[in-house]
Amino acid sequence: LDRETVDHYALTAIATDGGVSHRSASVAVSITLSDVNDSPPKFDKNLYQVDVAEDIAAQTTLVTVTATSDDLGINGLVSYSLISGHSDGRLTIDTTSGDIIVSRELDYEKTTFYRLTIQAQDSGLSPLTSTTKVDIQVENVNDNSPRFPSETIHVEVPENTDKNSHVTTVTAIDNDKGKFGKVTYKITSSDVLDTFTIGSTTGTIKTLKELDYETHTSYTINVLAEDGGSSPETGQVTVVVTVRDVNDEFPQFTKKEYRAPVSELVDVGATVLHVSATDRDFPSGGRLTYSITAGDVGIPFSIARFTGRIVVSSSLDHEVQDVYNFVVMATDSKLSNTTQVRVRVVDENDSPPVFQRLPYSVSLAENLDIGTSVFTVVAVDNDDGNNSRIMFSLEQPSNVFTINAFSGEVTTSGVLDYETKTFAQLKVIATDGGNPPLQTRTHLNIHILNENDNSPVFSTLPIHAQGSVKEDAVIGTMVLTVSATDDDEPSGQSGLTYSFVQNVTAFDISPTSGIIRTANMLDHESVPEYRIDVQAIDSGEPPRT
Repeated sequence: LDRETVDHYALTAIATDGGVSHRSASVAVSITLSDVNDSPPKFDKNLYQVDVAEDIAAQTTLVTVTATSDDLGINGLVSYSLISGHSDGRLTIDTTSGDIIVSRELDYEKTTFYRLTIQAQDSGLSPLTSTTKVDIQVENVNDNSPRFPSETIHVEVPENTDKNSHVTTVTAIDNDKGKFGKVTYKITSSDVLDTFTIGSTTGTIKTLKELDYETHTSYTINVLAEDGGSSPETGQVTVVVTVRDVNDEFPQFTKKEYRAPVSELVDVGATVLHVSATDRDFPSGGRLTYSITAGDVGIPFSIARFTGRIVVSSSLDHEVQDVYNFVVMATDSKLSNTTQVRVRVVDENDSPPVFQRLPYSVSLAENLDIGTSVFTVVAVDNDDGNNSRIMFSLEQPSNVFTINAFSGEVTTSGVLDYETKTFAQLKVIATDGGNPPLQTRTHLNIHILNENDNSPVFSTLPIHAQGSVKEDAVIGTMVLTVSATDDDEPSGQSGLTYSFVQNVTAFDISPTSGIIRTANMLDHESVPEYRIDVQAIDSGEPPRT
């Protein structure tokens, strides 16, 4: 019997006797079959198939499996369970309804396909079971962003790296599959687009030009990674490129030529000037050293090795050398450059005027015209400018001489008179134009030469001498003496010669002494008185009387 096929029978039972005319009787018989748990549950499908997006929400029913049992009552009450294919715990089944439910989010990147084995079991005393398969295809959804290993990447590149040189390669991982997991790269920092490029699929960053540490010491490159979704997910990384300096820059002085004045009187060790150079390889300047490499022989300067401070190393003298030219070198230990330095030694008024061609002595004739040039003194001053401009003067004013303040020419300002003064000594001062001025003194010895500018003068005033003599006086008797003086003569008289103006025979006169004596016998009765003109003649040329 099979209740599940026929669960009830209705019969008529007939009883017939054995007579010739059979007689019979009938009765209705009703037979109901009792259920026995002999029918296992049956699924309506041997295979369930479903496609589901990986981003389906948790607790969502994916599919409902249905199994029925032909048994009745408790024997036909079916419950469901997952037998296999759900090891990641993301799926579960409602034991009563057969709903297959997402218990937690699916992840295409971990499991793209599930094959579940579902068991249906009745509730009989000896429960019967059956199974079915459920295939769940997880569809990829762009639910993962590209991810870089770190937010910032540091890389160091030497300057002078050639164009198209490899810098670094960035890699972002997108856990999506297929096109959603394909990552492309681009640089979003507009300020570096002329310097770097990136492979859109490789993530390899390369240089577009040669790097220069002196222009940029570092670059910040923002890289964006995009996946292949229609609304792409993105990731970012910052690449910090540090440019490593290479010593490729020559030191550069701030000036092509340095010029400075310095007083010749400064102390040794005094600062003259500072030279300064910069090196783009070493912005702080700490690696530069300075030295004097060429220039005038024995330059009296030295330079501080690290600061470029030029100082006086020995005494200066403008009068010895007024300008020094030398070369200063700056070096960064590998590369070097030079500059010219010109130091002008400023004159100080440290040199007094010096008279030339000493001693000074001159002989002058008396009676020179006023304004006559008699001598020129010469002085030089080794200083420069106003310090060397000399003015001449006389220490004591003179009525007879004056000096030109500029030329040193001495001229007469009065009449020279030998008979008044035969010698003059002028004290000449040479004064320079310094502040304060320096002076030098010297003497000009002037000898005045005598000229025959005075006639002899008889000492008797008025010029009339008288004498008497007896008429019987012997020849040679002294009658009188006439005497004259001459200012031109040193002794006043020496050099004078006396004589009679007329031709006189009665008397003689001594040409040197002026003594008049009788030369013949006299006769009072014949000539009681003689009037004789006597002359004195000096020895000048021409002579004066």
